[in-house]
Amino acid sequence: MRRVCAPSPTSQIIIEQVGGAIARPPEDTVFDQRSALFNAMMLSMWNDAHADAENIAWVRQLWDHAQPYSNGGVYVNYLGEGEQDRLRVAYRTPEKYDRLVALKRKWDPENLFRLNQNIRP
Repeated sequence: MRRVCAPSPTSQIIIEQVGGAIARPPEDTVFDQRSALFNAMMLSMWNDAHADAENIAWVRQLWDHAQPYSNGGVYVNYLGEGEQDRLRVAYRTPEKYDRLVALKRKWDPENLFRLNQNIRP
């Protein structure tokens, strides 16, 4: 694999080792990435608006290189702006997502808590 350097010194690659309680069976919770040994996040940050294309291209290229090592899942708290369509992937099954929608309709029908990776009521 060819080396890809970040164009911005403030960009980051975060790799977390997971396991322990996270690896327990998922029957009673919607968190579903329990078989993963690691969680990775690629984060590109920069100040110069003229560097948008270069920095966005870097993180997308890095993501493409990492895909063969991924289980295809996504950690909901690491989704970025504009990734609402990937929200269902974080919960893996329609039943888990539907369970969250039902809870949202019951406890937050006006969608007050919407400034996150929002599940719409």
